[in-house]
Amino acid sequence: MPRTVIAIGGNQESTEAAISNALTAFRLNPQLKVLRSSNVYQTDPMGIDAGDRFLNAACLLDTSLAPVDLLDLLQQIETDNARTRETRWGPRTLDLDVMFYGDQVLTDERLTVPHPHCWYRRFVLDPVAEICPEWVHPTIGITAEKLRDRLHVDEFRVTVCGDVDPLSLASEFRSQFPAVQFKHVTEATGPPAAGLGILVSEEPRQLPPLWLQTPSLDPFVRDVLTAARGQCHRLAHG
Repeated sequence: MPRTVIAIGGNQESTEAAISNALTAFRLNPQLKVLRSSNVYQTDPMGIDAGDRFLNAACLLDTSLAPVDLLDLLQQIETDNARTRETRWGPRTLDLDVMFYGDQVLTDERLTVPHPHCWYRRFVLDPVAEICPEWVHPTIGITAEKLRDRLHVDEFRVTVCGDVDPLSLASEFRSQFPAVQFKHVTEATGPPAAGLGILVSEEPRQLPPLWLQTPSLDPFVRDVLTAARGQCHRLAHG
């Protein structure tokens, strides 16, 4: 049976109960075998429409379901727990995402695995690294534990490539992210020595690992920094 990790989150009054309900649904499904579940973490919301702080967790499973069938099951569990989708990245009772599915790399209209943003989001990596630290990201080639540890360094560096002033960036984000350092380079070649790389360009291109691309900086950089450097406090076991 392929091994998968499901990221679990939400930020409504009923989210704590919804997380418990989701784990129970996993355990009761004959096509899933729960191997391990993480602690619950309280995390900063990402995006201006996200609402209050989130609760996040992760669950390691073996499954006989194909990836898209697993996605269907997760969406049904979300619906069963009053999940609605009026606002993209808005408040939600329960969010269930496939982070990885074995060592497969899959991209279609409904599902991308590994999850395209899992490698720089603390609210994903902190619980995932807790339950499967040795999992290796199949395209980046780095373990979940090491991806998480990259985000926990005291002095966090963001390498920026494109038409942007790093001093203005540093000034704009200093109050919220005082330990982040911005460095400007003229070409995005290899991965940054530490932290993240951000290419500011509308020209589509194949990026090396640990780089992100955006046509404009705001609110992209704030969302990325919140995901990578926002508060993430472990609360209790899921």
